[in-house]
Amino acid sequence: MINNIFSFFRRNTTWLIIGLLVILVVDPLGVLAGNFLNDSYSQIRTELSKTKNAKVQLVASWDDFYSLEYNNYWRAEMSTEFVERNYVEVLDAASLGGDFFNRYLVSNNVTHILVPKSSVSSGRIFHKFGRRGTIDISLDSAYFKEVSNSSGPFAAALFQVIESSENVRKVTSPKYSLSWVGVGSEFYEQKNTVTEVGMYSYDYNTYYENGSDVSWFYDQTPDRPGYLDLKFDTNNPYLESVNLEIELVAAYGPNAPTHVVIYKSNDGAGTVTLKAGAPQKISVTVQKNGSVRLLNGAPCRLPSSFEASDASLSKICFGVSAVSVTPLGPTE
Repeated sequence: MINNIFSFFRRNTTWLIIGLLVILVVDPLGVLAGNFLNDSYSQIRTELSKTKNAKVQLVASWDDFYSLEYNNYWRAEMSTEFVERNYVEVLDAASLGGDFFNRYLVSNNVTHILVPKSSVSSGRIFHKFGRRGTIDISLDSAYFKEVSNSSGPFAAALFQVIESSENVRKVTSPKYSLSWVGVGSEFYEQKNTVTEVGMYSYDYNTYYENGSDVSWFYDQTPDRPGYLDLKFDTNNPYLESVNLEIELVAAYGPNAPTHVVIYKSNDGAGTVTLKAGAPQKISVTVQKNGSVRLLNGAPCRLPSSFEASDASLSKICFGVSAVSVTPLGPTE
């Protein structure tokens, strides 16, 4: 008797989990199944009901993904890994630029994107570079049109994805990676911490050790080389040739002394001169397994050499503020 009850419970629990997964993949906002009827997105669902076969992709900046009610709820009920299991590919596509991201959404039959209010207020979806390029998608572009919004603690806006006649080419999986040599993980990794604050209650925090706007390259230390390598890799034959654009900034803000950076790649070599308040961009073409090397063309200086009151012993050479990755070949 007990075994029969256990088998019945296990069998029905399995089917319940399968049903939930189907709903989450096909219809996370309940457009088709009517889930979360009492959440803050009722007005948004009304707008979605006007579109036949509506499909919504939740997209956010690096620090507000869980400002969307669906994401926040399922992280608490399941896990971060569960919520973000399919999100990596979306971010990879977004890091390849607005044109590629639009074609990726259209290729996957996405009719709308749901964006947290904080990203909407900034006018963009932004992620600092790391193992992929910088994500900087303008919400004011011709690719999106705001059609509805909500208020409350999980305020968000719904954008229609505009399929432009110029973007009819479909795109394949945007999988690629960037790897960094000569710096620690704090240079390129987004850090996440979880702290238990009560029974079954947790506090989540996400941050970049160098800040979200720039990462600093320091003078050579005994355990690191005196250069910075950025390597591009992919298994996608349609992404085997890309343009890497690296934006560099001078160290020490308005007090920055002039600094020279040398860059080398299979595409060529050159130098840029960095000055206070004047970012410079390096643009090179790289192939699969290709890389760009950045070296100091002038000595890195102690802050005290130009600001007597600054006693710091760290020699900051230059900063990297953005890395743009743009496919050069056909993407289908």
